Amino acid sequence: MTCSRCSDAVKTTLSSLKGVQNVSVSLSTNLARVQYIESADCSVETIREEVEDIGYDVNDIIIPKEEKLTKKIEVAVGGMTCSMCSSAVHSALVDTPGVVSVNVSLSTNLATIEFEPSPDCNIESLTDIIECIGYDVSDVIEKKDEGKGGFDDEGEFVDMGEGGGGEDRLQRIIVQQNGQLHARKRAFLLSCLGALPTLGITMFIPKVFPKECYLIQFLHQDVSIFNHSFVLESLFLWMFTTPVQFICGYTFYKTSFHGIRRGILGMDVLVALGTTASYFYAFVAMWARDPSYRFFETSAVLICFVLLGKWMNAMAVCRTSEALTQLMKLQAKTALRVIPNTNDVEKWNPLADTYEEKSVSIQSIRPGHIVKILKGASIPADGILIHGEMSVDESMITGESIPSLKTPGDQVLGGTICSETGTGILKSSNATAAAFVRVTGVGSATALAQIVQLVQDAQTRQVPIQNLADTIAGIFVPTVVAISLFTFLVWYGCCKMGFVPAAWYEGESPATFAMLFGIASLVISCPCALGLATPSAIMVGTGVGARCGVLMKGGETLEIASKVDTIIFDKTGTLTKGKPVVTDIIRLIDEDALLKIASSDISQTDGENYLIWLFGSLERNSEHPLAAALVSYAEERLANLLEEKPFAQPTNFLALTGRGAAGTINGVKVSIGNRAFAEHEQMQISDDVERTLRDLESEGKTGMLAGLNGRVCAIVGIADELKDEAEATIACLRDMGLDIWMVTGDSKRTAAAIAEMLDLPSNRVISEALPSVKVDTIRKLQSDGCVVAMVGDGVNDSPALAAADVGMSMGTGAEIATEASDMILVSGKVSDTCVALDLSKVIFRRIQWNIVFSIVYNLLGIPLAAGVLFPFFQTRLPPTVAAIAMSLSSISVVFSSLALRFYKPIDILAPTKPRRLPQFLRMNQRHEYTPVEVEDSIELKALIDEIV
Repeated sequence: MTCSRCSDAVKTTLSSLKGVQNVSVSLSTNLARVQYIESADCSVETIREEVEDIGYDVNDIIIPKEEKLTKKIEVAVGGMTCSMCSSAVHSALVDTPGVVSVNVSLSTNLATIEFEPSPDCNIESLTDIIECIGYDVSDVIEKKDEGKGGFDDEGEFVDMGEGGGGEDRLQRIIVQQNGQLHARKRAFLLSCLGALPTLGITMFIPKVFPKECYLIQFLHQDVSIFNHSFVLESLFLWMFTTPVQFICGYTFYKTSFHGIRRGILGMDVLVALGTTASYFYAFVAMWARDPSYRFFETSAVLICFVLLGKWMNAMAVCRTSEALTQLMKLQAKTALRVIPNTNDVEKWNPLADTYEEKSVSIQSIRPGHIVKILKGASIPADGILIHGEMSVDESMITGESIPSLKTPGDQVLGGTICSETGTGILKSSNATAAAFVRVTGVGSATALAQIVQLVQDAQTRQVPIQNLADTIAGIFVPTVVAISLFTFLVWYGCCKMGFVPAAWYEGESPATFAMLFGIASLVISCPCALGLATPSAIMVGTGVGARCGVLMKGGETLEIASKVDTIIFDKTGTLTKGKPVVTDIIRLIDEDALLKIASSDISQTDGENYLIWLFGSLERNSEHPLAAALVSYAEERLANLLEEKPFAQPTNFLALTGRGAAGTINGVKVSIGNRAFAEHEQMQISDDVERTLRDLESEGKTGMLAGLNGRVCAIVGIADELKDEAEATIACLRDMGLDIWMVTGDSKRTAAAIAEMLDLPSNRVISEALPSVKVDTIRKLQSDGCVVAMVGDGVNDSPALAAADVGMSMGTGAEIATEASDMILVSGKVSDTCVALDLSKVIFRRIQWNIVFSIVYNLLGIPLAAGVLFPFFQTRLPPTVAAIAMSLSSISVVFSSLALRFYKPIDILAPTKPRRLPQFLRMNQRHEYTPVEVEDSIELKALIDEIV
């Protein structure tokens, strides 16, 4: 190639090949990049030959590592009413060559399809498959790769990941749900136009007007059409019923036809069979001038009642997904973007520096932008608070009802509500009427989007118990059809052979008498109740869990969690706060001695505060976590003092890694560190000081020696404190009958101290445990028949979370721990473990109840409709009443699931049973493990022996 005409010729030639998707030719590098779909007409050799045929040479062909290009689309599917429908859509799509994965959500009526594009597998062919099995496709949105974006015509960044680049996802879901509701309502009202006159002719007029009435005489007169005589009443019934049967009932025929083609038989098959049998039996009777033409009424009213049930069922199912739509509604539509008029954004201060402010759509916000948050506004995206303070209502995401105070440096979540802005420190340089947040996550990268996705995924994953319902539903329709046919034949045969007295069917023919039983037994059966038993409970339950701050990643997790009998806790960040704090400052020097050391400074404050000020001034130059804990304690305690007397800068600063730090402040040498550092600084450690250190260490705390001018003047105790609710949580789990373990990588002494605070027996504590030890412990318990839940938050917990039957990660923990877990406790409160396990049991019990109700309903309803009790009471169940019962059974299951919305989280402070003796005082020989060594074990054993 020598010029642009050469490169254009190569590009034109290759682009014309069938299967080539993209061609780029570089004249500077003499390279042509070709993206194509492999086929018989388009291959590497074909491309080589095409280039050589136009006079150019192919010196080399580099085939990059094969990467399958896939597309992901969201399809709004109309007409799904239960899990049998969603399973039918899933089965039809997943069997299509080229489809990688399919996820069908009954709660949002969305099917997410990932596929490899090809001539035989594309958007059109996939939507055709859905429509071919009897469902409607109202909308298709192509989902772009997460995290990708571009710029619009005005130069604004637009997120093209999930949730961007198209119509608002929530709005599409609401529009689709409302469209389905309106369609069902319209179908029902149209059926009423035919069913009500039919009822009037067959039920109302004969009972209200006497036989001699002109209206009845008019209806019973004969009319001749094409030389055939008909009863006028039968023609009216036929005219009113036919539109109902074939227009309003078209959806039953459509779904049944495609379902039978694919071997998927649902409730619509039963309705279509029952109403069609009624209609054509009445039609034949109309031609024969038989009074059985009144069966038209059965057909029309049956369809009318079934459509009413479907409308009511659709309304109820929409309510089961309210939690998901409420979460989606939290996403703000606009944001107040702030553009500082300075190049140094890091040092920008809204009080001193000018800035531009404009309202923009949420799609134009990207990481790094600064947004302004006003009181009552929804925070538009995840970010870091950089100026001002605000109280944030996070109840919809974390379940915590009390607003959380956010100060500069704190993380805020998109979708939470700013309930108050400003600051309580009037002299603060951050005092503003609004808060300013630097955006860190937008679109699908926000916590809210991930929570919504988790809830939706949980609602679409099947619970193992659903396999039972699906197995029953799979053989349900053929069985019911066989029973219905058998019922008709038995009654008809009994009538013909004289076993049934003629008085029982007086005014009816034996065929009509028997058919009423057959049709009633056909339409009273309800496979949809079975199909809704599990998904409706999961849809409501997972939504309730999200409201309570518990995210479940799948229905199978819910079933296993309901059976958990053993729970293992990590310590750091799970039972404890995961951040060292100052718990004790034990002063060893009196006021007079302190006055001699620092007479010039002590007059400004009391002795203890002066010591803390010195410690804070020294340790703020250290990067050690324990030093940071001491500085934080000093800043909090001396907040007012620091406004007048800021920390001083030490001179001659010395820091020894892992030991301590020393420096001179206002002429006073300050030293803080462990025993080794105290000896380095030549500080004398008396027996009393050593005893105090040991007392702190026995409580699981780290003791630091603080000295002034070479003299020990205080002992600082620092520990990773227990969370406020940890002790109550352990007591609650114990009352729930769980076997509780703590497996930690901390030292034996620290683990024993924490176990004592939590009333955990020593043989339920494993210390100094590597990640592999945690996994081995879980597997040992599982081999003993235990169902194990693991609660953790760190990266080192991820193998154990994955190995456990149910892994629970704290929402504040590492991302990898969240990925490895089955449940996420969003608020980071350990007490949510009680809520998670209790809610799982409640949801699973409701699923079991729904399935039992559905099975019992059909076991009782079908024999009743078939006339088992008719010989005793001479009363039968009309098909129309059977249709009402069938609709009510589905609605009852949905309302049973909706009752889960009234779930109240378990109160860990209210024990469910009278408190018993501490567990370590009771013999528990279920498992034998080597206990952790505890100091003073002889005294402890003596105490236990004395109590026993």
